[in-house]
Amino acid sequence: MTTIYDFTNAMKNLTWEKPKKIYHDNNEMLDSSGEKHARDIQQGLYLYLYSNHDCEHCIHNQNRHHSPPNGLIICPPNHHTLKSGKFEKGLHEKVRNDIHGHPWHPDAKPPQSYIWPQIVCWFLVFETNPVTKDSGYTREGYFNRRVRQWLKDLALNVPSQQGRLEHRFVRRQEQSPPKDLSKQAGKKFLESLLKEHPGW
Repeated sequence: MTTIYDFTNAMKNLTWEKPKKIYHDNNEMLDSSGEKHARDIQQGLYLYLYSNHDCEHCIHNQNRHHSPPNGLIICPPNHHTLKSGKFEKGLHEKVRNDIHGHPWHPDAKPPQSYIWPQIVCWFLVFETNPVTKDSGYTREGYFNRRVRQWLKDLALNVPSQQGRLEHRFVRRQEQSPPKDLSKQAGKKFLESLLKEHPGW
């Protein structure tokens, strides 16, 4: 069966370095077993949860050219967000380019950048070809749809959120992470999905 890798601790220990070489040299991204390195996982799908719990500021992304002036809101105040998606050019590079440096609190005084290690709750990943088509959908598209349905089945979705956004807001909860969205629950969901699709 496909292995699910847990990179939660690695994500919580990342430090931001802008030059690519220094970033990779200073951030050893090993999974929880200590044996699998992110640089050795070239393509696959990921699922992670991050928290804006007990915070009055929205988390935005850094795509300010698409959503000026501060980027798109990806997590409201005192909420969590569940994110799914693909990577095709290495997990380590995906984290450096598109994950680690993106979340920020532009409305804080002063603005808070590079908040990723403080907000991540858990981060799970498995190797597969994310663009292979299954039943008319790319594997990534199907995967994201199943993640959205999982959140809806748990009654933790926010119905007013636009349908296909990959950063899925989680209904406001008193604890962090929400009981039904623990890392164990995330693993169980992925294990069930992979049992349905042994070819992945």
